[in-house]
Amino acid sequence: MADNHDLLILPNQGDSSIVLSDGRSSLFARGRKELSNLLNRREVLYLAKVKVNGRCGFIDRTGQFVIDPVFEGAGDFSENIAYVAVKHMYGFIDNTGTILIEPQFEEVTSFSEGLASVEVDTPEMNKIGFIDKTGKVVISPQFRWSSYHTYQFKDDLAGVDVGDKWGYIDKSGELVIKAKFDTAGDFSDGTARVSFGEHDCFGYIDTTGKFIINRLFDQSQDFSEGLAAVRLNGKWGYIDKTEEFVIGPQFVCSWNFHNGVATAALSDGGGWGYIDKTGEFFISPRFKEAGYFQEGIALVNIGGKHGFIDRTGKFIIDPRFDNAEPFHEGLALVNIGGNGLSGGKYGFINWTGDIVIKVQFDEAHSFEDGLARVKIGDKWGYIDKTGECVIPPQFNHVRPFQKTE
Repeated sequence: MADNHDLLILPNQGDSSIVLSDGRSSLFARGRKELSNLLNRREVLYLAKVKVNGRCGFIDRTGQFVIDPVFEGAGDFSENIAYVAVKHMYGFIDNTGTILIEPQFEEVTSFSEGLASVEVDTPEMNKIGFIDKTGKVVISPQFRWSSYHTYQFKDDLAGVDVGDKWGYIDKSGELVIKAKFDTAGDFSDGTARVSFGEHDCFGYIDTTGKFIINRLFDQSQDFSEGLAAVRLNGKWGYIDKTEEFVIGPQFVCSWNFHNGVATAALSDGGGWGYIDKTGEFFISPRFKEAGYFQEGIALVNIGGKHGFIDRTGKFIIDPRFDNAEPFHEGLALVNIGGNGLSGGKYGFINWTGDIVIKVQFDEAHSFEDGLARVKIGDKWGYIDKTGECVIPPQFNHVRPFQKTE
């Protein structure tokens, strides 16, 4: 929040004009009530993490450094706070670069639901605890570190490793779901996916730790749109939260539903197609790869070339690209001359398949909030939707812009 001493208040013919003292922006208020609201309004900044000469900092959308590149490492902003590394220890900063929590931890995760996990070196071994946004330790370091787990609170619960088994704690640190699982996924919409046993059987629990589905599966995915893809006796199908198979096990592979559609394959090497929630293929399985429908069309690979289909399965952009990404903000990233994994050059096409931003980049990412990250040679920068380099390539690494307050 902008402090009052950062603002110059100028009366203007009965109105109040508020100007930030650094001249970055002007805000106008009519009357005392609106003036009070503006004085208490948070300033919104869009920042992106970049790396230059081995150091991390944050730039604004003009390419200017708002936070100088002085950190050995940094994370994206989460809940308006980002973690940073100084002398191999981690702390946290706000969007002005002010250090809120001094670097003192071996490892950290981003803040989630007001808390962040931190790793502390103890005489026994490194242990995980949790801090609040003031840096106060609210859950003492006592849990084992695991490189594959996020250690973040979701639905007010966090999975933790206690003596080779996983359980869940609440925000007071109390173990509210007994540590008895071999893996413990994050909660989402009141359910979490867990596994246990010699053969890694998977099931689903609610926030009390009760199994909402008593049947165990060879493998499973999280619930999405009320259904979860599960594998039983080597075949994939879909269940709802009442344990019922809505779509019986029949696929050699399948993915979760997205906008009412899922991708599935009936046999090894037989190709991917699209099913609805009855399990019926409305687009036959014939693609080497099949992506989700986004903005009304889906990216597919057939014969090693990438193109785009509509919901009838008809190609609206012929498969002629060596690699591609789904449409984002009206444009799709495409590659020509690569081998599907590397090489070639990247550009962007529109809905009709016309190349609207020349295929010229060594690497690139899809558009986000009007900008795309592109690499020329060994440097990264940002382009707008006209293809203009609004932030010239000059960085060793870049991240998308994020809204902070």
